Amino acid sequence: MVKSSKSDLVEALNKAHKSFRFDLACFLLGIFFSLVLFYNKYPLISILVFSFAIIGSFFLYKWEKKRLTVNLEYDLNDIEQAKFKKILDAINILASCNKLWILTSRAMTDQWKHHGGATELIKRETVKVGEGTPEWVNTNVSVAVIDCRKQSFYFLPDGILVYDSSGVGHIDYSELLIGFYTGRYIETESVPSDARIIEYTWEHPNKKGGPDRRFASNKEIPVCAYGYLNMETKQGVSLALQTSREDSPEDFEKQFLKRV
Repeated sequence: MVKSSKSDLVEALNKAHKSFRFDLACFLLGIFFSLVLFYNKYPLISILVFSFAIIGSFFLYKWEKKRLTVNLEYDLNDIEQAKFKKILDAINILASCNKLWILTSRAMTDQWKHHGGATELIKRETVKVGEGTPEWVNTNVSVAVIDCRKQSFYFLPDGILVYDSSGVGHIDYSELLIGFYTGRYIETESVPSDARIIEYTWEHPNKKGGPDRRFASNKEIPVCAYGYLNMETKQGVSLALQTSREDSPEDFEKQFLKRV
């Protein structure tokens, strides 16, 4: 795909993404009128209206899918196929982690006594990684997806489609900057089976690292060595991941860079 075709692709997907959903409108109106009829003691007519709404919504969905779906047909030569396989193999490294999170916020705190001695609070959410097809896209290749929070990243042979509430964007692989490191994390949830526990701390520690006796309930909690993977572009798109296996981000970068 050339640059102009990528722009056309993003434009078409954004049009589909923001289009009025006739099938959903039909379904919701059907439910509304069937409930009104049922409430007014017309159960048989209510059932008929609901049935017609289901059938109508189905056919409208098929019509909209045919009208709005973009067909992406890739004809990859051996070299291009090998490069794309490296990308999919890199995603599989993340998928093999027992746990994967997206970091939604990071903030310094002086309330370390209430957070196991942590001076930085990290908010995170679980991420799903696997195979999936971008909405309104029909393609002849396998597509890997990192589905996290309010964004989804679909890895295609020529770049990444990014879906969020505002629409769809495209990232060339050449624009992607990757960084990684290993860091400590005080784990207050269950420890993943592939994580390495490096030490234990107290839920409420004192300045010397021991338990603060002023707290009646004060248990030991593990400190894990987790991997951290950052993917970002100069345009401001960023993805910060935390992996239960500490070496996964480094392995991901090595595999990903093999595509070059």
